[in-house]
Amino acid sequence: MILVINCLPDAHWKLGYKIIIMKYSIREIRRGLTGLLLIFTLPAAAQNMNTPLISGFTEIDHISYFNHDDSTKTYGRNQGILQLELSGSDKNISYFGAIEFRNDISNPDRNRIWTDELYISYKAKNYDLHLGKKIYTWGSTDFFSPVNIVNPIDYSDLLDTDNETIRVYSANIKYYWNNFYLDAVFMPVFQPTVIPPANSPWYPELPTSLYVEGEQHIPIRYTSMSSEPIENDIRSSQFAVRLGGSAGSIDFNLNYFKGYDDIPFFHKNMQLTSDTMNIAITEKYHKLSMIGIDFSTVVGGMVLKGEYAYNNQEAPADQDWYMGSSYHYAVIGIDKNVSDIVGEADLFFTMQYIYQHINTDYEVNSFNYNHIFQNALMTNFDLAFNQRLKLEATSVYDFKEEHYVIIPEISYKPEGSLIFQLKTYLTGGNSQSLYGSYDNNRIQFMAKYHF
Repeated sequence: MILVINCLPDAHWKLGYKIIIMKYSIREIRRGLTGLLLIFTLPAAAQNMNTPLISGFTEIDHISYFNHDDSTKTYGRNQGILQLELSGSDKNISYFGAIEFRNDISNPDRNRIWTDELYISYKAKNYDLHLGKKIYTWGSTDFFSPVNIVNPIDYSDLLDTDNETIRVYSANIKYYWNNFYLDAVFMPVFQPTVIPPANSPWYPELPTSLYVEGEQHIPIRYTSMSSEPIENDIRSSQFAVRLGGSAGSIDFNLNYFKGYDDIPFFHKNMQLTSDTMNIAITEKYHKLSMIGIDFSTVVGGMVLKGEYAYNNQEAPADQDWYMGSSYHYAVIGIDKNVSDIVGEADLFFTMQYIYQHINTDYEVNSFNYNHIFQNALMTNFDLAFNQRLKLEATSVYDFKEEHYVIIPEISYKPEGSLIFQLKTYLTGGNSQSLYGSYDNNRIQFMAKYHF
């Protein structure tokens, strides 16, 4: 549904993004074709393996907005996706590769050929090894996970991040002993997230003038400066480690991450010249360390889950007051499964409480992606009929920021591997909050076939 991990610039200032737009470029085509070549040459590199399995899915995805009166924005989505997957194994070695072909006739900037995953694994008696481009899912809670920060996210669409986790090139070892394990990930090159581009309905409206006391409104001129460089080599390496296991009926993990916040901050240099305010915006990635714990256990027929993380930003000395404040992030929730609640229908219910404490004397509002929900309640109802028809509703309300998201959904799976899905996204609340300031209510239809 909605996955919130990192942050964008504070919206008190709404003074602009440096745009990251995904282009359907020659470089991207080359990358995709290279990934495709690697995927289909993996079996040749492991001649003793069993016959590889080719699978994947094809999907059509349509989004219509209820209101779209801004001609500078690209509303809607009409895209098709083909994903090819190749997997195989023999004895202790296995491999997996996936490449995505995406074409959106409503928004060509979304077109891409993309190596989604590509890794090889080795399984021994007491440890597992993985090498390549991979996703890591850490934490215990399902919807909001403070400790799940290894992979960046594609935030091009703030309401549709379910399948937009960006895999990272990494080396991973997981060592087991008794009821415990040690899981370590090394990422030799920093991978940034993707933020909404200028033509996105989620791109903020920038003020065109500034009122100075005793003066008239002064026009603003924006300039995007080059990004503060992050070395595209071992100097930008990151690592994460967790110690997990079971203590009685409690499953737990102790988590640590050292690297970068993968969403940039936008530093401003403001200069008044003659009758114009010139604002130069520089994109910077702050260093980040995280320590956290997560757990799950069964209590009274319910699954109790919780997570806590402390995020410490190592921001540069010239940071603005609202950039890079350290913060505590906690989630506690319950899962409950009730069989045959209506006839043969099964109900799965999840409730989570999300709380943040930000170590600053200043107000940090919900336009900062790290802090969209600061004191919020999330509920999810999932009612399944005969494993074919499913009704689902997810809602989140923040008591501090006073904004909300409601996502009713219906899906139907006939015989075979075809699934149809219809969703509605409803947002609102305080006009000074993230979801209250955008009128991006919409409806989405998807059809997906696995092969």
